[in-house]
Amino acid sequence: MASQSNLRDLLELELKDTYSAETQLTKALPKMAKSATDPELRAGFEQHLKETENHVHPGRTRSPEPGRPEPGPGIRRPKMSANTPPDGCEV
Repeated sequence: MASQSNLRDLLELELKDTYSAETQLTKALPKMAKSATDPELRAGFEQHLKETENHVHPGRTRSPEPGRPEPGPGIRRPKMSANTPPDGCEV
């Protein structure tokens, strides 16, 4: 069984990896949208970029384009106590 500090280290590593992937996507998606020849595909890349930017910077929101829904809240940090694991996790 892994110790709590090892689980925290693993969680921190996974969050860093996820943040890195999201940051890389914010650089790649505009290029992908520009290269897309199909308008629907281009729109999908652009929408995915907006969502990804909201994950990387959850406090920043853009004004929605006409006909587009408001951006989502991004990733919310779960409320946890330092001494209690999240629901569904066994320590």
